[in-house]
Amino acid sequence: MSSKVAQNEFSPMMTSIRDGLERYLPEFSEKGVTVLRSSALAHTAFAILKNVHYSFFASAFGVNDLPHVLSSRVANVETALISAVSAVHNLFFAVFYTLLVVATLGLSYTVAAHCREHWVNGIYGVVTTSIGMVSVLTPYYGTGLNLLFFRSIWRSLMSDYQHDLNLFERPLLRKVKAIWKENRTLIFDFTRLKVGDLRFQNEFKPSLNHIEKKLYESEKMDNLVDLMVDIWRRFPKMVQLETSAGG
Repeated sequence: MSSKVAQNEFSPMMTSIRDGLERYLPEFSEKGVTVLRSSALAHTAFAILKNVHYSFFASAFGVNDLPHVLSSRVANVETALISAVSAVHNLFFAVFYTLLVVATLGLSYTVAAHCREHWVNGIYGVVTTSIGMVSVLTPYYGTGLNLLFFRSIWRSLMSDYQHDLNLFERPLLRKVKAIWKENRTLIFDFTRLKVGDLRFQNEFKPSLNHIEKKLYESEKMDNLVDLMVDIWRRFPKMVQLETSAGG
């Protein structure tokens, strides 16, 4: 099965997942998409990863030398410039979509959503530009401010997630179980085709059955989160590991 065929086969399931997120996690999914689409945040995150060892542990890592001093500041200059461009771009379109919202009397959900996204990303761009300029002067404080800013974004996302769950947890659980039920045969057949019948029977099928059992037993989203973590850590040998541990 080619990747194009697989994409076509799974497109209805992906559409169902997206619709479920938009319906039952509206605030969380909208803000999450906005964060993922922010070029300012993406480049700032890269700058943090690139410079964190120099910013906080220069002496310990032995990188307190001229090449690292210059590299860190050049990376922060680059981040500040990209963030500034992002801010200008998003604020321009934020104003444009604001005018469209007024013209349409706020009746278009799509226009209003784009308006909110550009305003938020414009603010992200302004903040990361300001912190980027601080980082050029003092990477220690600049990286620290960036980490605090990212922490505030994460806490805001988790607050929206909890708010959505308080309203829609049970419908969301039903939606997840319905998506699995509708696509169970496709998932099993696709996995068998990819790994071969012997390995599918010995490893993947028992694990998929285990996932299905845990999914239907889930009564809260926390149960699903735990299941996803378990899948990440142990799939496709979930059942075998449990059997070995039990023996």
